[in-house]
Amino acid sequence: MESNSNTNTPKANPATKEHSDVKEVSDDGDGVRMSVRREAPAHYELEIQSFPFLLEILKDSGLHRYESSLFEAGGCKWRLILQLEKEKEKETSEDEYLCLYLENMENGQQGEIDALLNFFVSPGHFQMYISIQDGKVRRFTAEKKEWGIGRISSLKELLDILQRMGDNACRFGVEVFLLKSEGKGECFSAQFDHFVWNIPNFSSHLSQQILFSQEFAIGGYNWKLRLYPKGIPKVKQQYLSIYLYLHDTANIPSGTKMHVELKLRIVDQYTACAPDSAQTQKTCNAWLNREKSSWGFPYFIKLEHLKQRKGLLVDDNLIVAAEFTSLNIIKDLPKTP
Repeated sequence: MESNSNTNTPKANPATKEHSDVKEVSDDGDGVRMSVRREAPAHYELEIQSFPFLLEILKDSGLHRYESSLFEAGGCKWRLILQLEKEKEKETSEDEYLCLYLENMENGQQGEIDALLNFFVSPGHFQMYISIQDGKVRRFTAEKKEWGIGRISSLKELLDILQRMGDNACRFGVEVFLLKSEGKGECFSAQFDHFVWNIPNFSSHLSQQILFSQEFAIGGYNWKLRLYPKGIPKVKQQYLSIYLYLHDTANIPSGTKMHVELKLRIVDQYTACAPDSAQTQKTCNAWLNREKSSWGFPYFIKLEHLKQRKGLLVDDNLIVAAEFTSLNIIKDLPKTP
């Protein structure tokens, strides 16, 4: 009897206690892993009510494989195959092995198909399944339609188990997990750079509400500094306000975000650097994206301190420096064709 996956969770059976521990084995060095679970295969299950009788039919007819009916998983058509194989150079029945394979029936119409396979064997009716997998991604093509795991069990051992159980039934199953990239993921990259903005005739700009620096490119994106000579409205014309502004946000993909660590400073032109003072240097630590494109300091420095502090305004010239100590860009990975 062949059936699609059973959604009912099988009940535990005391007869399976000896198989309740997870076991790991290797198959010719391929790292095949076996474990035991109660849940039925999610995609397909094949029940053979008399496995010894099926073997007799196959041997009498000279066949070495049994093919299931077609079933669908992951939008593709498949067939589960029970294959009988003998160990090379040995012809006795004791040396025959059961192998499980999955055949793709799309004839290459869907191109290359990558999948993880999980096979199942359940001797008898005790509602426990031995899960067998090697953890390898298998690629199905028009030329390579079958993948599986060879030598799941020797026929002699499997028949001995059924005989001890007094039950000739045996179930087989498979789960097929297709690997399709949806382009979801992130790429993390780091950038370091700086920008210097020279503002001559600063006093002539005090009547202006806002000044923008020229564009500068860091990390593959365009930026500007935004300066309010008398501050934003809430500082009541007592402070200089400075902001970092991410430009051209309409061209930034929605999944892109940036973590910015930035030092903004007003340069002491007598020493060509910024004094070690919270009045003239601020540190910005912020996340920016197309929706949130700016970050800065409304209370950067009091205007009276700017005028009184020697070296900050020299010949009415103001210099603002932006040092990107860290620019980490996170963006979606490109979609795989």
